[in-house]
Amino acid sequence: MFRSLPDRWVLVILLLLLLRYAALSAHVHPFGDDWSYAMKGQEHGLWERLVLEYHHWNGRFFSNVLVLRGPLLSGMEEGLWRYRSVPVLLIAGMVFGARILLAEMVGDRLTALRKWCAALGFSALYLHLMPHPGQGLFWYTGAVTYLVPCILLLVWGTLLLRMARTGDPWRRGGYALLAMVLSAAVAGSNEVAMVQVLLLAAAWAMGHRDRVSVLLLAVAGLSALAVFLAPGNAYRTGLFQGTHDPFLTTYMSAAQFIRFVGWWCLSPAFLLVTFIIWRWGRGLGPDDPLVRSLARLRPGWVLLFTAMAVLPAFAIPYWSTGMLGQHRTANAGLFVFLPLMWLAMLAWQARGGLQLRISVASYLELRPGWLVVALA
Repeated sequence: MFRSLPDRWVLVILLLLLLRYAALSAHVHPFGDDWSYAMKGQEHGLWERLVLEYHHWNGRFFSNVLVLRGPLLSGMEEGLWRYRSVPVLLIAGMVFGARILLAEMVGDRLTALRKWCAALGFSALYLHLMPHPGQGLFWYTGAVTYLVPCILLLVWGTLLLRMARTGDPWRRGGYALLAMVLSAAVAGSNEVAMVQVLLLAAAWAMGHRDRVSVLLLAVAGLSALAVFLAPGNAYRTGLFQGTHDPFLTTYMSAAQFIRFVGWWCLSPAFLLVTFIIWRWGRGLGPDDPLVRSLARLRPGWVLLFTAMAVLPAFAIPYWSTGMLGQHRTANAGLFVFLPLMWLAMLAWQARGGLQLRISVASYLELRPGWLVVALA
C-alpha cells in the first residue's frame, strides 16, 4: 500500500494543477471572432456559410464548422455557460487522448495509475508551457481551431498503432477508415495542423510502406491541398503587408523557432518531466519489444523531423501575414514538440546513449517522495 502512495500523491497534485485551469474557465467571456462567427452562423445556413468562408476567407473546412456552430449560436444568455464549459471539455479530451495513446505505446509497462499520471502530467505541462493560454484554451474560436486538431492527433496516433498491431482485417480496415477521417479533420482545422498531419502521415508511410499507409498519406495530402488552394486564402493574405517575403520568412521564422524552443527546453517543468521519462526508459531491458522498436529510430532524424513539424508554426504566419501576430500557432508547435523530443531521447537511449548513472537519479529512485516535492 505504501509503495503506491506516492503515485496517488502525484495524481492529486496533477489534478490540482489542471483544476486551476478549469476554475478559470468559469470567468472567461466571448471575444473577437466569437461574436462575428456567431452572427454569421445565425444569418446563413451552415453549408452556405462554409462555401462563403472557403471562397472569401480560408479553407479550414473542419474548424469552420465548429466556429459557425459555436455555443453563442443560441444567444448570450443560453450560450455563456456552454462557452465556459468548452475549456473543461478540451482539458478532459486532451487527458483522455494522451491516456489512450500512451496505453497503446507502453502496454503493461506502466500501471493504470501511472498511465493516468503521465496523461495528466503531459496535459499540465502543455498548458503550463503554452505561449498563450488565453488564445489556446479559453478563447473558443482559437481553441477549437488549434487545440481540437491537437487532441485529434492523439486519437489518430492511437488508431495507427492499433491498425498496425491487429491481425483482424475488418478491424484493421475500420481503424484505417477512422484514421483517414481524422486526417481530413486535422488538415481542415488550420494550416499548421495541415502540415503536421501531412508530415506525420508521410513518416508513417515511409516506415510501413503498405497500401493502407499510402492511402492514408493520399487522404492527408488531398485534404491539405483543399485547404491550401482555397480562394479565400488570397483575400485574407491581401489584408496584410509584407507577405510572401522569403527573406523575412526565413530569418524571422528561425529567430522565433530558437526563441520558443529555447524557452521550452530551459523550463524547469520540462526538464523535470524529461528526467522522469529518462529514468523510466533506463529501466527497460534491452530485450523489451518497445526498446527494439525505439532502437530502429535514428535520434538525429527524429530531431530533424521535430524541427520540420515545429517550424511551420512560425513560417506560415510570416509567409501569409508578414508577422507572427497571435501565438496560437506557437501553441500548436509546442504540442508536437513535447512528444517528439521525448521520442528522440528514448530512441537515443535505446541505441546505447544516455546511460549515465548519476547520484541524483539513484537518490530519487530510492526515495520517490522527493518526486512529489519536486512536482509541488
